[in-house]
Formats: sequence, structure tokens, C-alpha cells
Amino acid sequence: LLETPDGRLWAGTQSQGVLRLTFPTGWKGGSSATPPTVERFGTAQGLPDLNDNSVFELEGKPQFATHQGLLRFVDASGRFVPDPRVARLFPEGPRWVSAPTKDARGWLWLHSKDEVRGGEETGAAVPDPDGSYHWEPRPLRAFAGAGINAIHADEDDRVGCRVEHG
Repeated sequence: LLETPDGRLWAGTQSQGVLRLTFPTGWKGGSSATPPTVERFGTAQGLPDLNDNSVFELEGKPQFATHQGLLRFVDASGRFVPDPRVARLFPEGPRWVSAPTKDARGWLWLHSKDEVRGGEETGAAVPDPDGSYHWEPRPLRAFAGAGINAIHADEDDRVGCRVEHG
């Protein structure tokens, strides 16, 4: 989940695309309140897949981790598009990215999987002076046969992961 400065709430889902909730002015909840407006976004709006989409904040704006890399949402068109700031991360082609977590330095830690050629890699999207990011593989040792499904960055620059046992 991610709340934006305008009070909207974005939600990534495991199998239903992405949701955006817009709350009425002065909304406090409860049974007599007007409910929030719920918008559902899927492949028709540019998501590559309805499955495994997550949302996080990057430089004050929502960013979406998907099966085709990192996307941003363009309000004017109502579509998800590749974010040019992270276009150089995987020059060999898009990867499924998951578990995005920013650390205190502004590095964006990700787990990535090349679904075409195979292989998984964890690392960080590191900011460059021009506002773009480059990829630095930084292995987080998972248990054999386990996939990384969450990354946590402490204030002291320690990074750890939670694994899923298969």
C-alpha cells in the first residue's frame, strides 16, 4: 500500500492488478459515510500482468514493480508506462522485479528474475547524478530453493531479506 500526498491510496495485489482508492473530502469512514471510489487497473491500462504487482514510493511518486520491470502511472493517459529513470537497469531486457525497498542512501533494493532466459538476482538500483539509476548486483544469500519475497534496509545500511520456502 502507498498513500500519496493527495490522500489517494494505491494498492498492489497478488492477482488483481493495481487498485487506487480516492476518498471523499472529509471522509472518516463508518457505515454512513460515502465510500471511497475504487479504480481497478490491469493489462488494458498497460500492466504486463494482473499478478504480483506491488507499489512503492520513488522520489515522491508511486512506482510499480511488475513482471516487466518498474513502471510509473501517467494520470493524463490513465496508463502505466516504463519509467525512463530506471530504463538502464536491465539492458538485456525487462525482468520481473519484486520486494522494492529504499535504504537511507536512496538505493532501491530489488529482487529480479529474468523470466525469458532464467536466473534470479538481487541488487540495488543506485541513483546517478543525472537522475537515472544503474544496477548493482548485491547478492543477499537466501536458503537453497527459497525465493526472496521481502527486503528490509536498516538505518545503519544493513540489508536483509525474508525468504519463501518452496
